[in-house]
Amino acid sequence: MEHNLITWLLLSVTGLSAGSFFNVVIYRLPQRMLSATTPLSLTSPRSHCPHCKNALTPAELIPVFSWLALRGRCRHCHARISWRYPAVELVSWLIAILAGWLYQPELIPMLPALFFSWTLLVLSMIDFGHQLLPDILTLPLLWGGLLNAALTSASPSAKEAIIGAIAGYLLFRLLAGLWFLWRQEIALGGGDSKLLAALGAWLGWQHLPAILLIASSSALLWLLVIVALTGQKPQRIALGPWLALAGIALFSMQQYHPFCHAATG
Repeated sequence: MEHNLITWLLLSVTGLSAGSFFNVVIYRLPQRMLSATTPLSLTSPRSHCPHCKNALTPAELIPVFSWLALRGRCRHCHARISWRYPAVELVSWLIAILAGWLYQPELIPMLPALFFSWTLLVLSMIDFGHQLLPDILTLPLLWGGLLNAALTSASPSAKEAIIGAIAGYLLFRLLAGLWFLWRQEIALGGGDSKLLAALGAWLGWQHLPAILLIASSSALLWLLVIVALTGQKPQRIALGPWLALAGIALFSMQQYHPFCHAATG
């Protein structure tokens, strides 16, 4: 019982701490990409309020709890702190807990699952806010999926992963080309193609239709919600978050079936 409690505490601390770091990446990486003159990097300067630029104290960097204690406002200038910060930390924590539930006590299989899910979380938030899917995240995710298939016995096989990556990329490139010929406008960016290629590598080519169905249905539902609430149709909707949602859902289901089989004998 004590061992299990320590394990869950370690997973909780890891998930929340990782989420805090992801917030730094989500905030700073797009600024580095969009502005060559920005002084921001992933390591400097120290975390600070984006409004008044005051550096945050260690007590103000405690994931989730500091946001609650400050009631979502900067201690210095009282500007609002985005809900995104605790949300990312909580989702990161939830991913760690879910991974622990699926894989405990096996640590090694848990690591690829965390890498996959956490990378998709960061990509989703960046795409949601900036309509960017950085190569520095999508390409390691792609190669990680291929390596996972090659080095482990888990599904998909290396062959299925390679076919999934190629098919995922070419499928979106084909759809983007056809849309451009029809409407003379760019609908799907290169980042979406690389993300679908990465999902194909992690899940196998067989799951590509389900990924597209879940992602497109979720994006359409989100569009309808926006129109109903605002009365306006947005010019563009980021597809990355919905591809990521589909990928995590299918990956979790894929991992859950072997877990159930082992648990029931």
